[in-house]
Amino acid sequence: MLAIGGLDPSGRAGLLADVETIRSLGAHACAVATCLTAQGKTPRSTPVAPELIAAQLAALSAIDAVKIGAVPNRAALAVIARYVAKRGVPVVVDPVRVTSKGLRLSTLRPGDYARLPQKSVVLTPNRDEWPALQPLRGFGAIVVKSFEPGVDAVFLDGSAEPKLLKGGVLVRSPSHRGTGCRFASALAVGLAKGHTVTHAAQAAKRSVRKFLRAPILP
Repeated sequence: MLAIGGLDPSGRAGLLADVETIRSLGAHACAVATCLTAQGKTPRSTPVAPELIAAQLAALSAIDAVKIGAVPNRAALAVIARYVAKRGVPVVVDPVRVTSKGLRLSTLRPGDYARLPQKSVVLTPNRDEWPALQPLRGFGAIVVKSFEPGVDAVFLDGSAEPKLLKGGVLVRSPSHRGTGCRFASALAVGLAKGHTVTHAAQAAKRSVRKFLRAPILP
């Protein structure tokens, strides 16, 4: 399975969190970096050149699902869109543009995601990102994280009535970053295994709950 996104050297979020999640679920992980970040006292993010993103993608062989996180700009998105359109595999997009600490990772606008092969795409916005994406139509599904406290919502193929996935509210410590990355990666693994979006989302929700209950290693 392929994870595309930003590199957070701490491993708390981004590509390293994606890879950790994918491997924990028994799948092989490949990773392509779109931006390099430093999230310490002086946060910074530098985009990877579209040509290098294309070269990373070209070096990969068989892929059965793709998870897309931070995409810094339209040029990078165009390269990624061409790649996934040729593969015809499930694509999960976590439309992160700003980190939980306020570092801007992307200049994309919500409508830019329509460049992706929409029927193959499952969007996973959080409750704050959802209003800007709500007008978009044509995606295979949209899974809204924390649609209500402790509840995720699955909108299938443009449906206005969601399937609600309920669960208790867990308090997230400051060290437990990257829950959105982990949810989207786990969802992509489920789709790669042939599960429905709802089934895969339920499993992804359980995976995140397990992560939140586990101690964070130093």
